[in-house]
Amino acid sequence: MSWLLIVTVVVLLVYIFITWRRNQNKTPLPPGPSIFESLKIVWGMIRRKDIHHIGESLAKRYGDIFVIRIFGSHLVYVNSFRILRKMFTSTNYRDVTNDRPPNFLREYILPTKQEMAFSDYSENQVKLRKIFHSVVKLYGDGIHAFEHLVTSEIQDLEEKLASVKTGQSVDFDMELTNSIIRILYIFLTDERPKDEVMVCSTIENYDRLLNIIFRFDINTSLTLFPWLRHLPTFIGKTFLEVMEEQERMLDIFLHRMKNESKKYSGGLLGAMLSEQERDSTLSEESVKGVIINTVVGGFVTTKGFLSGFFLLMLHYPDVQSRIQDEIDKEIGDKQPILNDRQELHYTNAAILECFRYIRHTIIGLPHMNNAEFEFEGYRIPANSTIITNYWYMARDGKIWKHPDMFKPERFLDDDGKLVSSDHPLRQGFNPFGVGRRNCVGESFAKSRIFLYVTSLLQKFTFLPDGGPLPSDDSSTWKPYAALHPDSLSCLIKIRKKCEH
Repeated sequence: MSWLLIVTVVVLLVYIFITWRRNQNKTPLPPGPSIFESLKIVWGMIRRKDIHHIGESLAKRYGDIFVIRIFGSHLVYVNSFRILRKMFTSTNYRDVTNDRPPNFLREYILPTKQEMAFSDYSENQVKLRKIFHSVVKLYGDGIHAFEHLVTSEIQDLEEKLASVKTGQSVDFDMELTNSIIRILYIFLTDERPKDEVMVCSTIENYDRLLNIIFRFDINTSLTLFPWLRHLPTFIGKTFLEVMEEQERMLDIFLHRMKNESKKYSGGLLGAMLSEQERDSTLSEESVKGVIINTVVGGFVTTKGFLSGFFLLMLHYPDVQSRIQDEIDKEIGDKQPILNDRQELHYTNAAILECFRYIRHTIIGLPHMNNAEFEFEGYRIPANSTIITNYWYMARDGKIWKHPDMFKPERFLDDDGKLVSSDHPLRQGFNPFGVGRRNCVGESFAKSRIFLYVTSLLQKFTFLPDGGPLPSDDSSTWKPYAALHPDSLSCLIKIRKKCEH
């Protein structure tokens, strides 16, 4: 037995030595904390849930790129948009950096691994994105249909807000939530929901439950130990509830449309079902996956941004007044349209600054590299999880002067015009990502946001209702899939009569 022990120890020491020598000859990893400190850091992320604050402190310490090593895995943080663009879009790297790491949501919640957001980069994923873009039609002849879809719904929202009695507080969050959900429903089906209350409550509940699953501590625990979903605990209960709401939501969109429609004529869902009849490789599971991608992505990003934007209007009434003055001068009383964007320089600057200032998307969906590669003098091991540190990018003092101040003027030139898209500040931050895995609904989201902001500020002034005003400091907001401020109630003063 003693000889067996000696042989085992010798073999182990030889293995350790060979591994050490092999790594000595390799290009070094990016800088980062020690293995022991990495364990403490990840435990802190799970316990405190403030991954954005921890990521910010490490970026300040290590620079544009660093690595956290844990249990033989590597978390590679990218903290510069220059680095991000190079890693994800250049021909030298994009073929290996655009897959997705294992994730509980993809493995156990989504009905398929072949969808647009969480699947690995593939021909099927490219096909789904093309179908999505063909329906959005933000250019050419389709722009008028898109504007009509959004402005018609916004006009309904305006009439509801205008009907509120003077001095009565409005639950703006609730009205905004229902309005955004109705637009998503029409975008998917090309018709208004027949049971609006049921549709809105189902999607809102699904989003709320999915936000819990997305929380870093819960998502990490479930990814490492998926059997936790079977236990009679808070996690297990939430998993069962999210699956029930997901099935209910898919029934609303897919099953009813198939059963009630003889022809799939409109909307993203109609386009996909028509494509499915022509292409047998487009599975029903992929269609379900795209429905979920559209609802979750379209709701979380737009709702999070608009809640933050109108909260900022309460905190910065001078900015609100300046936007309204510009709208009055350039648009007047006519309904805002997308072509007005080129004239509303300050309004666009305020929207860009809101994206930067509230930073409601703290990290992008993680990437995974399918092969080892060398980058900026460092070795990135195969199957590393690559995390885009959007929170830090929007606060980097090397890029932004006074990053903790809300200053739309930073995006204007000396003539008061919006700086061009190739300006260093515009190049320094983009919450929608870049390259093959950028947000598929980026143009859809930006257009909706512009129309909501201009239409509502043309007609109304938003004022505090006298109650506690939620903080505009997004570092204090709840960190779920995206940062969310506390529910927003306010007073609304009519500026212009709604004439539709």
